[in-house]
Amino acid sequence: MDAMEKRLAISTVIASAAASGGTIVVKEFIGRFEKPRKNKFLDAMKRWGLDPKGKTIFLMVDVEENLVLTLAVVEFLNARYGVEALVTGDEDENVRKFST
Repeated sequence: MDAMEKRLAISTVIASAAASGGTIVVKEFIGRFEKPRKNKFLDAMKRWGLDPKGKTIFLMVDVEENLVLTLAVVEFLNARYGVEALVTGDEDENVRKFST
């Protein structure tokens, strides 16, 4: 598959997801993670109606290092221990301050 076909395939997938209502746009995502916080990110996904156990694609123009680290922790725990590792009883007091 050459680059042009790959670009077309990606565009088609994104367009079909948008048409089916499976697209969520989050504004002002930059600066929300002062440090890597797994629970804070998982709570945000739940507020957006996303299943942390399912597959999700995040398309971002600017990516912060703390967000990359947070996503890496979630992916590692899910692969290593299964999705049960993502669900904890810990509450993060900063979650309510996070706006979507």
